[in-house]
Amino acid sequence: REISLTNNSTGSTDAALRVRFVETWTEPSSVFGGIDEVFSNYKNGAHVATFDYGDDWGKFTEGDDGWFYYNGVFHPGESLDIFDGVTLTDASYNTYDYELTFMYEAIEANPVAVQEEWGRVMDI
Repeated sequence: REISLTNNSTGSTDAALRVRFVETWTEPSSVFGGIDEVFSNYKNGAHVATFDYGDDWGKFTEGDDGWFYYNGVFHPGESLDIFDGVTLTDASYNTYDYELTFMYEAIEANPVAVQEEWGRVMDI
């Protein structure tokens, strides 16, 4: 599944942007009597899925807080292609359910706002 973000602001306010994602592997609850069992994203030290990042993913920098920060200003009308898909690399996980959740936050592209809301210094 492809994921892109578009700044649909109707005004002229630029935004600062950050995204994060969470992966979850579960075995169907019927196996464990109605309780989902969560599995690791790693097996023998290797990630069990390979990400195909979108063309604009290289414009993000990983923070030390689990978020990836856009290295620029997100202008009204601008779109970013951030994710193109995921490929399972370990066939033993074929029977599990995989969920990849993307989250994003955008605030006014103002250094003071970014510092106050995200505790981060950004060149805007």
